Amino acid sequence: MEKAMRIAGSRKQGLLAVLLATAALSVLAILVRDKAAQPLSARTDDVIGLSGTTGGIEQSELQRHNGFMRAAQNPSLQQFLTVSDCQIMVVDSARLGPARSGIVSSLSVREGDHVEIGQELFTLDSELARATLQRQRQESENDVELRYAKKVSEVARTEYLRALELNREISNAHSELQMNGLRLEAERALLQIEQAVNQMELSRLRMLEAETALAEYRVESPMRGIIQRVHHTAGEAVREGETLIEVASFERLRVSADVPLTEALQLRRGLRVIVTSDSSAYGPESASGKAHGQIVFVGSSVNEVSHTVQVWAEVDNRDAGLFAGLTGTMQVLTSSTNPSH
Repeated sequence: MEKAMRIAGSRKQGLLAVLLATAALSVLAILVRDKAAQPLSARTDDVIGLSGTTGGIEQSELQRHNGFMRAAQNPSLQQFLTVSDCQIMVVDSARLGPARSGIVSSLSVREGDHVEIGQELFTLDSELARATLQRQRQESENDVELRYAKKVSEVARTEYLRALELNREISNAHSELQMNGLRLEAERALLQIEQAVNQMELSRLRMLEAETALAEYRVESPMRGIIQRVHHTAGEAVREGETLIEVASFERLRVSADVPLTEALQLRRGLRVIVTSDSSAYGPESASGKAHGQIVFVGSSVNEVSHTVQVWAEVDNRDAGLFAGLTGTMQVLTSSTNPSH
């Protein structure tokens, strides 16, 4: 009888425990539902407050996630700055002309040709300059005057030394006046050697001057680029300094923008940039139209009307295929995380 009563009591206790557990689960479900209706930032803050009892989630990870949420809502905390309406322009270009007037004797390129540094573009008629150089070269190599001056010096020195020896053997064999004359001749012969050496050096310098003058009749490309314009043809006369050929390089481009002062304060030289062309000709999936580079100039003055600061970046265009004259959008990396490509 007593055994049956103990069994009945145990069953009642077990049933009570099941009822209590069911009630607790119901209350917990209601709490979870209420939390789900709250904003994410509020729920995150509540979880952070319970970091001591949150299972499997560290407090620092939740705090970092909450910080990213605030950065996404606040543009000032973004990791890169987007600048629109940028002007894309050429950095390296040249208008080439002769350093002297003359007749164009040869033209080695035409518009659209690719040229390398040092490649000949055109020459002027240089027959007179070549003849002048040849004459100066011969004069610089002519050492007849120097060899003659050395011979004269040897003779004058020998005569003077013999006179000195004779005066030692025979007193007053040569008078003092005669000895002074012989000594003067020996010294003058030495000076003639020096003068001949100077004349040869002057001839060498005149030869170098003639070589430089001849080089002015030949114009080379100062850069690797593309011929943009050719203004004259062979046989035409050109004046000194007149533009004959225009060449430009598109391997490096400048991207210029007027940036609002509040945004310009975040910029500095050396920050990396990605420039994307605004032209729809490239297409969204095109590999072209996007170039990488860095900021090279941040202005020190503010436009009084627009309250903007001028900023320049230079980008590598060898694989990007950007066209000068287009507009683009520039993403400026302001932290160590790259913007999406």
